[in-house]
Amino acid sequence: MAPPRLGDDGLAHRPCLQSGARAPVRALGDQYRLLRRADQPVAALEAIQGPQDDAEAMRRSFLERRDLIVGLLNRVPGVTCRMPGGAFYAWPNVTKRAE
Repeated sequence: MAPPRLGDDGLAHRPCLQSGARAPVRALGDQYRLLRRADQPVAALEAIQGPQDDAEAMRRSFLERRDLIVGLLNRVPGVTCRMPGGAFYAWPNVTKRAE
């Protein structure tokens, strides 16, 4: 397949893409351009460089919830659940419970 090329509208197109199929891609591009605002980079920079107290509080809250749910799952007969290392979700193993 040929590599994509940049079209007149600034979007990447593959030669195999028929012109009728480009309309939805263009519409998405138009929506993206409409949703971008000039103050977004400033807000992102402030979020990264500003105080992180709220982010730390949310992290602790997620860890507490993770610890609670993993602990409760491991108390269910036939269910095992490993403590995720870097996440706040749980993937319980219920194969023994289903037997």
